[in-house]
Amino acid sequence: MPLLALDPSPSEAEVRRASDAHAHLDFLKQAMALDVTDGDARGAEAILEQWRLFSLCHGDVSVQLQRLELVSDESILAVTNTSITITDNTLQVLYPHLTGTDGFAAAGKLLNKRLEVEGSVHSTGTKLAAEWCGSSPRWT
Repeated sequence: MPLLALDPSPSEAEVRRASDAHAHLDFLKQAMALDVTDGDARGAEAILEQWRLFSLCHGDVSVQLQRLELVSDESILAVTNTSITITDNTLQVLYPHLTGTDGFAAAGKLLNKRLEVEGSVHSTGTKLAAEWCGSSPRWT
């Protein structure tokens, strides 16, 4: 009999996370055009992966849509409020220069601080306005 038996079945939390990820991907696929872009990311899967990495680098991520404005027939403005907590991962992955002895004091001041940022995304194009305002709106 082995001294240590590993249970290969996933934990309840792992199953829940996988289920949540599938639900998020399904939502993005329904809400976005197939060729939607966000920076270098193209498509719902790439955008979801970008957000997964963002959430790994920051603690307690919250993004709230404040408003959507139809600026013109070809232009939409989305205004958001994003807040994050600066964690060890934030400092190690995004600001490694602060984890050395030279930046140690600055890192200590930032650790566990909450950062809130208001931002906006301005999207243009006839396809955008037509699809957003149509019978089955999709973000393009």
